Amino acid sequence: MAITISENELLNMEPELLARLQIYLREQRGMSDPVDSKSSNSSEARKSNSWKVPGVFNEDLVLSNYSEPSMGHVGVLVEQGGRAYIARKWRLTGPVKDVIAMAVKYGFDRLWRSGHPRDEYLLPGGAKYKLGSPHIGFSRPNDKRWLFVLGQEAGPPDINLITIQRTENERHIEDIFGNENQINDPKDLKKGKWVREMRGGRNLFIHPDDLEMVLMEIKKRKP
Repeated sequence: MAITISENELLNMEPELLARLQIYLREQRGMSDPVDSKSSNSSEARKSNSWKVPGVFNEDLVLSNYSEPSMGHVGVLVEQGGRAYIARKWRLTGPVKDVIAMAVKYGFDRLWRSGHPRDEYLLPGGAKYKLGSPHIGFSRPNDKRWLFVLGQEAGPPDINLITIQRTENERHIEDIFGNENQINDPKDLKKGKWVREMRGGRNLFIHPDDLEMVLMEIKKRKP
């Protein structure tokens, strides 16, 4: 009996399981890995809707929807400064492009940092490139911390929240929003409120509608 896997099921599949399934299907169908192929046509066939982001200083930044021939859409391919990685589950939707353009406008136009994502997640040839990076991160220079990310907690391909890096920005967020506007549940997040993450990096969540205001305020504090 044939089993059909929906696109939504693929998008929500655990990365390790997805990678194993990709390898299994490729072996069963006698397919080579297009990323390792010398043919540029096979590699380019995986990219669609490529977008060269305007306004990036000194380095080209190109993002594309990225798909596996046997699996469909995987994520957004980020190419910048000689590096490339897949941000899993993301798509180049209008809201995603708006966030990227906004980040560039305020000078946060570096979408990778030194050692992050790690080399094994980079294309071509990284051992874990098929798993993809869980987020698209934004910083000024490549050797500094990220200010914010579009992470898996946002609910890709939708953007339900923005994750702000806690270590250097917690005081700024408290000053901008006020402690009285801190709430506990990200599901209740709305404009003007913020949430402290209770696990992982214990970073901070804001509503997407507050991003530009926060970027403006942080730029004043970090000229």
